[in-house]
Amino acid sequence: MKMSSEKLPAKVNPKNTPRAAAFELWMNAPNPMVTFFKTLDVTPLVRMSKKCGMKYAALLVYRKGRKRD
Repeated sequence: MKMSSEKLPAKVNPKNTPRAAAFELWMNAPNPMVTFFKTLDVTPLVRMSKKCGMKYAALLVYRKGRKRD
């Protein structure tokens, strides 16, 4: 049973995709499996979550979006 070429997916050159630049940077990174991030003190968020009955995750997202440092 032969499949027609219309049903096969198109061949894509990975170097011509929008993600090619990001992938190339990732592959050439000195340590691509390590993520660097700033440590946040979340103690006030935990206290506010318990005191106000708000979800911790929602407060964390709000805090991170609000403070641009």
